[in-house]
This record gives sequence, structure tokens and C-alpha cells, in this order.
Amino acid sequence: MYSSYKDALLLGKAVEQPKKTVQKSQYKTFYTSEIKKMCIWGKLDELKQVNPTYFTKDNNNELNKIMKEKIDEIECWKYEDQNNFSNVLEEFDERIKNIKTCMEWITNFDNSDQEQK
Repeated sequence: MYSSYKDALLLGKAVEQPKKTVQKSQYKTFYTSEIKKMCIWGKLDELKQVNPTYFTKDNNNELNKIMKEKIDEIECWKYEDQNNFSNVLEEFDERIKNIKTCMEWITNFDNSDQEQK
């Protein structure tokens, strides 16, 4: 017999090995259309949740092209009569700024990926 419960635990049982847990992927699965929407709306936080393997050189070029086209389109919207209100113009400027931030992130992502190779 053991003199205490603690002794019984220490002497009577082998130490159990911790179970290995399989680490789940930290990235969500997104469709290409969803990623394109993130880019044209300037949603950088959501874009950062995309699996880095998606950002190949070809995909990055396509995303940058789409974002440039959207910026040009928004710039044209600024000159339409119905959009000549300060709050609307501010929203357009904010959206352009967010899209440019996404473009920079994708460009920097592409450069850092090439440096690692």
C-alpha cells in the first residue's frame, strides 16, 4: 500500500505521454471570387486570412490588375453629378486608400515570397 494518494500516483502509474494533436490549418477556404471582392472593396484584414499559397505571381498580377481597374472606375464616379457630395467623395477616397493598401500588401507579399526562394 502507498502512504498517500500522491505516492500512489507517482509510484503506481507510468507517466502518460501527451497525445499529439493535429494542428488545423489557420487559413479559411475562399473562392477566387471572394478574394477578388476583398481586393476591390479594400478589405485587407480579410485578405490576410487567405492561404498564402494562393498568392502566386500570376494571381497577384491578376488581383493588382483588377484593383487598378476598380480605382480607375471609382475615380470616374467622382465626376458624376449624383456623387458630388462631400460625404460620398470621402467614401470614395477611403475606398481608394483601402484598395491601394491591399495592392501594396500583395506586392510586398510577392516580393517577400521571392526573397525566400
